Amino acid sequence: MKRAILYSFVALILAIILLYQFGFFYVSVSPHNYYRPNERESSLMESAMSKFRERVETGKFEEIQKEIAENDRDMTWQNMQIERIKDSHFKFGNPTSWDFFRSTSPRITSDIGKYPNEKTFLVEYLTKTEKKEFLEHFGWILRGNGEIRLSSYSSEDYVDVMKWRLEEREKQNFVINQYPNEIIIPINDRFIEIRY
Repeated sequence: MKRAILYSFVALILAIILLYQFGFFYVSVSPHNYYRPNERESSLMESAMSKFRERVETGKFEEIQKEIAENDRDMTWQNMQIERIKDSHFKFGNPTSWDFFRSTSPRITSDIGKYPNEKTFLVEYLTKTEKKEFLEHFGWILRGNGEIRLSSYSSEDYVDVMKWRLEEREKQNFVINQYPNEIIIPINDRFIEIRY
């Protein structure tokens, strides 16, 4: 009986390996400190991003500064973030599209403080404008009540930084097109992705 179970287990493992080798599915483990936002988090971030874009395009920087101030940031921090946003807008222009690239694992604050159960996400987007494509970093704070607020912003377009990310995005898009269905298994500060 034990041999039959062992042989069945070995046969199952070999079958899975063969199916993987013949390209029936794809498996990967994310690098350390990568996180895939769930559907609710993604929706909230996308909504906050649209509001942010509208404010920047219409020059409502005081509204952005007020939002950053709600996160208990001092005036120096607020001014630094607004200058970064203005500089990026001046340098690159209005975005025509943006792709979520990656997020770090959310940092969860303690129940002590003004807004308990907050999650802080550091998120990267690959953003296109008429001038070029560049990388944007956003700090989003998601509160327990579902509100999402901007806490930090920066951008960069260094060739080395962009080259790796653009290649990685192409690889991700290829895998998604080949294997449209996914199963995500979170493990600590990373996740296992199974696509088929």
